[in-house]
Amino acid sequence: MYYNDILLRFEITAEEISDAYIKKHNKNMNRNFSEEYKNKFE
Repeated sequence: MYYNDILLRFEITAEEISDAYIKKHNKNMNRNFSEEYKNKFE
């Protein structure tokens, strides 16, 4: 309930949250994790 209260307090709509998560998902799906972390695990 706390999360919902915060969203209501800042007048964040369900559509805005949905759009943000979709953008985040699409960004993560297009990332190349192998390239980003190749130096970390060598």
